[in-house]
Amino acid sequence: MACWTWVWTEREGVRNLLNLIGKEVNMQGFMVGSYLHRFGDFAKEMESHLKQGKIGSKLKIFHGIETFLESLESLFTSSNVGKVVVQVK
Repeated sequence: MACWTWVWTEREGVRNLLNLIGKEVNMQGFMVGSYLHRFGDFAKEMESHLKQGKIGSKLKIFHGIETFLESLESLFTSSNVGKVVVQVK
């Protein structure tokens, strides 16, 4: 069984809170569990957006197993946006 030890070298939490006050910014959080009763409405609305093409996935497709290392590297660099797919025939 693995035992994980977290070591934080920097202070946790939000930084520059005084900037929020000085710029009169509103910050609000929410818990998803508080809105589970609205999941049905969300699913219907998202289905509509998907059918209309307003929402979709971005794919970066690499062709052939020989491109595996290049595809793996793209996960850790800024050259990738979206899902990485290696297409092998």
